[in-house]
Amino acid sequence: MTSAATQIALAFALLTLSAPALASPPAHALEQRTRPPTKRPVRPPSRADARAFRVGERVKVLAGPFNGFAGVVKAVSADGRTVTVEVTIFGGPKRVELKAYQVKREF
Repeated sequence: MTSAATQIALAFALLTLSAPALASPPAHALEQRTRPPTKRPVRPPSRADARAFRVGERVKVLAGPFNGFAGVVKAVSADGRTVTVEVTIFGGPKRVELKAYQVKREF
């Protein structure tokens, strides 16, 4: 006859071998499931694209604190890197200076 401790050890071994789904998954598997998706950064366009904005053109802000706002181009810098856009905040117009890659044309 076998002792009670031996019987318990055998039962435990059989349970762990026959039921791998009951065992907890490795830590890296849990980390992959709970990690939130990453946002892709806004890629700056070429310099030629930055100079393509015209005064009076409607644009939408893509990045920065005014993300999602729509506005009108009021000025484009000589080097084509920054655009002055007039957006409506709290019911009034406000001019903000943004990098050219932070805005796109609104069609």
